[in-house]
Amino acid sequence: MGTNFENSLPIYRLARAHPDWTPKQAATVVGAPEEAVREAVDLLLGAGLLNESPATSSGFVPSAPAAALSRLLAGELDDLDQRRERLTFLQAVVPSIIGELQSGQDQPGGSVHTELIVGAASISAALQDAAAEARTDVLSMYPGPNTPARQLEERRSRVADVIGRGVTVRTIHLTAATRGAALAQQLAQLGELGAEVRTAHTVPLQLVVVDDVLACTPVDTADGGSAALVTRGPALTRVFRRLFEHCWASASPLVQERIDPREGLRPTDQQRSVLQMMAAGLKDEAIAREHGVSVRTLRRSQCALMDKLGADTRFQMGLKAQALGWLD
Repeated sequence: MGTNFENSLPIYRLARAHPDWTPKQAATVVGAPEEAVREAVDLLLGAGLLNESPATSSGFVPSAPAAALSRLLAGELDDLDQRRERLTFLQAVVPSIIGELQSGQDQPGGSVHTELIVGAASISAALQDAAAEARTDVLSMYPGPNTPARQLEERRSRVADVIGRGVTVRTIHLTAATRGAALAQQLAQLGELGAEVRTAHTVPLQLVVVDDVLACTPVDTADGGSAALVTRGPALTRVFRRLFEHCWASASPLVQERIDPREGLRPTDQQRSVLQMMAAGLKDEAIAREHGVSVRTLRRSQCALMDKLGADTRFQMGLKAQALGWLD
């Protein structure tokens, strides 16, 4: 992982200095294989320092550092709130889960079998096998925003297969994560395939449940590598299902907004003022003071405005707002 972080900075510099860069050139610059370049690019995408763009030879375009870092800070503040909400949620439901698990183990057929799977390739293979076993439904939820494009494609393929066999698919994603263009597009594709997609402001853990026979959730390892715990047996799997259903009940159906100038959509006076002050180069602290709000509240409103415009960065938000005439 450390090597990927080290590779990310020279690749970002290359992207800013040479818009027509290619992954092969990046591999030469950092002295690493193209697989390492792809992993470093995934980190830059997750940080908002790179954005996908079909107009370039690399498929990516760099973001302005200040805009990307401002968005990261706002995201970290949101993440802190989500962690607090997640803790409150877990404090409320964990005692019930433990009670049900103990009760289930005391019943006939209540045995639980677990297996620790290590390595991204092994986890992917295990999920593929689990999808092949599905007969009734597949439930999943994902708390994080940063999912590599290849994992998204693998997931889309699995979902297409199980839905083709008449299996119901329901999935919950973190609302903040749907700001990313790649994930938003992939979730829209899942919906077109027939999956039910919802979003929630708090998702307590990453989880996949297949029927009442299997559950899979990531676990932390001492070396920071990829690992997942696969659980078989209805005693615990049904508890995971109840956890999912609890989250599903409070989640909202995925809504993808699109801004069309012909619809006459306009910002509020406050949003227009914020955009104009940002375009003039004022810092968030000064803008917040001018509007009588906290910096944290301002950044939340900026994130909401980015969602409204379908922008992944503050820089993109400014460009789209200008194109719509919102800065006039």
